[in-house]
Amino acid sequence: MQTGYLLHPTIKLEGSGEVRVADIGTGTGLWILDLAHAISPSIRLDGFDISTNQFPCPESLPENVTLQQLDAFAPIPDHLIGRYDVVHLRLFCTMVREDDAAPLVANLTKMLKPGGYLQWVENDPLSRDVCAARPGAQTTALKELISYMDTVQNQLSKTTWVQTLDSTFQRFGLVDTKVDRFTTRPELGRLYDDTLLWTVEDYSYNFLDRSPEAKRTGQGVYARQLVAQAYKESIQGAYVRADFVVVVGRKA
Repeated sequence: MQTGYLLHPTIKLEGSGEVRVADIGTGTGLWILDLAHAISPSIRLDGFDISTNQFPCPESLPENVTLQQLDAFAPIPDHLIGRYDVVHLRLFCTMVREDDAAPLVANLTKMLKPGGYLQWVENDPLSRDVCAARPGAQTTALKELISYMDTVQNQLSKTTWVQTLDSTFQRFGLVDTKVDRFTTRPELGRLYDDTLLWTVEDYSYNFLDRSPEAKRTGQGVYARQLVAQAYKESIQGAYVRADFVVVVGRKA
């Protein structure tokens, strides 16, 4: 990420009792483990994900960190309601359905203590375009790849909700909302491209190749060919530019 912070500057981790932070969709635990090394070890950090497959070995974790299984779209268990000073999530764009983040915001707000903060970091697909850091660099394949990704994304769900996420926060009683927007810096374009290309390649193997219709029409092979061509352009100085949005709100 390019935000320059793990927690938004308006968020203060303080309180008279135990302070707890939840990370939703924690995956490998990268964000919460970075946070563990940046804050007091007395603060409890709980990472949650629908799958435990990417979790590090429990014995390798700092003492104040736990990783647990949770479906963030399902009803929140009673023991997690009103428990957290901060709930953080990022990069849920492909998981939000029907162009509506409201069900997820409603769910996660329940996990907050009064005065607690919800922080959502998200990629804005509608902001994507292709640039050339090196004059004359070819961009044809990267542009075709972005067009392909937009088509796939729209089949799953539109993403206009990202641009109105602060209003969704307010609908569920979150106040003092803040929105920060960051654009991919040219020197980080290659890093963003590598992440993007890996994501598309992984999607081609784990979804397209397993879908009878997609397999019949060769969509997985097509996607991987695009990835290979786009990679060649990326190492020659072309890159995908996109915005990341950070939205923060406090539970009244």
